[in-house]
Amino acid sequence: MTVFELKDFLDELLDVQVFQSADASLNGLQVGFDKEVSTVAFAEDACVQSIKAAAEAGADFLFVHHGLFWGSAKPVTGALYERMKLLLDNKMALYACHLPLDCHKSLSHNACMASILGMKNPEPFAWVGNGAAGLYGELEKPLNAMEISTLLGRIEPVSVIGCDRKFSRIGIISGDGNSDVPEAIDLKLDALVTGEVHYSSCKDCVDGALSVVTMGHYLTEVFGVKAVMKRVKEKGLNTVFIDVPSSL
Repeated sequence: MTVFELKDFLDELLDVQVFQSADASLNGLQVGFDKEVSTVAFAEDACVQSIKAAAEAGADFLFVHHGLFWGSAKPVTGALYERMKLLLDNKMALYACHLPLDCHKSLSHNACMASILGMKNPEPFAWVGNGAAGLYGELEKPLNAMEISTLLGRIEPVSVIGCDRKFSRIGIISGDGNSDVPEAIDLKLDALVTGEVHYSSCKDCVDGALSVVTMGHYLTEVFGVKAVMKRVKEKGLNTVFIDVPSSL
């Protein structure tokens, strides 16, 4: 499979064009030329550490959730220059997928977490553009914050806002769920499981009887990346996950 063939497969799988007007990310192939691909690396961020690790793993192609280009054009200097140079020196293609992955019906971070936590018949909320950045529903078995954390791969949550108890009706938003707190309160959810919220929302959560279990922005956004990696591996390509965790 060539770079462009893999690009076409990912474009169709993730429906990247649907979010073209709603997403600041330049979704799709950001760097690359057509060549044969043997190994595809997957990472959360297109940072120097991820690109170096992908090169050491012999990757020809790097898939990330957070790419290099956001919004308007900017000069290729500083950190952006270093990242671009590493990609070019190693003849490595870069493919980024932001909102299309956040909102994908089956491959999103939220869909993966909902399955792990045992959410029954997830419903969409937190709409952005043509897709939903969140899912909510009833759990098959009520869970407290520590049980949620364990199932999602952490020893304990980053934080718990409000009352920690057995939650039955929860919402899930990967990454930054701060702007969606009001909707979670309106839906009368027991808890919102997300990567992070801001201090400005803490009292709204408490006063609105919404508990928030934060798991870290990074951790909540690796699930979809790994789900895409599984689909690419099924195409017969070698795959490797590059883990560059953050405390945030």
